[in-house]
Amino acid sequence: MFTSTELNQLYQYAHILTNDRDDAYDLLQNCLEKFLRRRPITLSKMGYLKKMIKHQFIDQYRHQHRYPKEALCSVNETHALPHSLEKTMIDQQTLERLWLKLPSADRELLYLWAVEGLTHRQIGQRLQRPIGTVLSQVHRLKKKLSRDKVRYIAEVDGR
Repeated sequence: MFTSTELNQLYQYAHILTNDRDDAYDLLQNCLEKFLRRRPITLSKMGYLKKMIKHQFIDQYRHQHRYPKEALCSVNETHALPHSLEKTMIDQQTLERLWLKLPSADRELLYLWAVEGLTHRQIGQRLQRPIGTVLSQVHRLKKKLSRDKVRYIAEVDGR
């Protein structure tokens, strides 16, 4: 289907875009897989594939800048001590208790905002609400959770 010369040209194009050998191979492989799966009717396979490579590279670039990778453990971080593990468990229990107290509409809003990472505009579109309403609901929800967390911790410490 493709000659080795064509594959080398495509690789060189991907390498120019990525400036990394392994990323160029990955980019080329992804685009070749898509091309072979779709089997588009085109007169210029090379032109079509170069356009695919360029668009895939742009998509990956945007994704990396929107969702940067965070290291699981920083070099400067200390390893988890039993104290921090205990605090994590308490925080998890606090979160579970506060989560169960929330009405389903607030849980949905919090999930879309905090877990899925949607913007206020995206949440408004998904829930069919004006963006101003979403902004005020998120603000009130954050304040409510802060107050409830303080109350819950005071209850636990008072026991």
